Amino acid sequence: MAIESRFDPPLGSPPCNGCTLCCERDAVFLHPECGDDPTTYETIPVVHPLTGEPGLMLKRGADGLSCGYLEKGKGCTIYDRRPAMCREFDCRGAYLRLLELSRNERRALSKPLGRKVTQRGRELLGNQALRLKRVAV
Repeated sequence: MAIESRFDPPLGSPPCNGCTLCCERDAVFLHPECGDDPTTYETIPVVHPLTGEPGLMLKRGADGLSCGYLEKGKGCTIYDRRPAMCREFDCRGAYLRLLELSRNERRALSKPLGRKVTQRGRELLGNQALRLKRVAV
């Protein structure tokens, strides 16, 4: 489930500082093949948008957008047992994948992903983001 990119920079572990931006808009799908146990979460049955297969995603918060396990002022209430998608997510990689797309594709994808998330990924990449952006153009 790791993010693949033609840039293939040595990103290392996500430097997560608990900003929770990725929790505020992303649909968190469960992946039993990666160790997620659906019986330990409150879930919603869905059709996975990438595979077309039936699957499960974490419940949504009261706002209908954020993760149902995100608590204002506390952060992730299931951090120690968060799903694989949450453990693997890296906003830096999300930003790099957007660079590979056309401008229209970036605009379409950045809306559901959340502009703040990709901006945070760019910030964490620092000067590397500017260098990679020039390569992509």
